[in-house]
Amino acid sequence: MKKTILLAITLLLSVASLNASMDSMLRAISSIESGHNKLSNNGVAITQYQITRVVWEQHSKMRWSYAKAHLDWKDVQDETERVARAHVRWIAERLDANGKTANPFTIAMCWRGGVTYYLKGEFSADRVDYANRAANLYFRFEEGFVTNINGFCMNL
Repeated sequence: MKKTILLAITLLLSVASLNASMDSMLRAISSIESGHNKLSNNGVAITQYQITRVVWEQHSKMRWSYAKAHLDWKDVQDETERVARAHVRWIAERLDANGKTANPFTIAMCWRGGVTYYLKGEFSADRVDYANRAANLYFRFEEGFVTNINGFCMNL
C-alpha cells in the first residue's frame, strides 16, 4: 500500500514537473516571439508564439482563417495553447526519433527554423542566437527568477 502511494506521488510529481517545464519552454518562446502579445499577427504567423499556418493546420482542426480573425476570443486562445504544446511535443518526438536530444536549446532551434533544418545541421547565426536566448529564459523561468530589462531580478 505504501509503495503504491509513493509510486502515485512520484508519478504526479513527474507529470507536474513536465507541465512546469512545458510552461517554461512556452513562456521563453512567447517572450522572444512577441513579448507575450496574444494578439500578435504579422500576416504570416499568429499569436504570442508566432504559429505559422502550416503548424496550426498540423495540430488543429480549427480553421486558420477563423483563428487569425478572432485572436482575442477565448476559444482561439485556448486552442493556441493546445497547438503550441502539441508542437513542442512533436518537435521533441522528431528529435528523439532521429537520435537527437530534446532540450530547451534544440527545441527552440527547431521552433525557429524547423526540425528538418536542425537535423541537416543548418544553424544560421540568428537561429543559434534565438535558441540561446530561449534556453537562457527557460532556465530562468524554471528557477523562478527573471531579469527585467533594467537588470533587476524579480522572484516570480
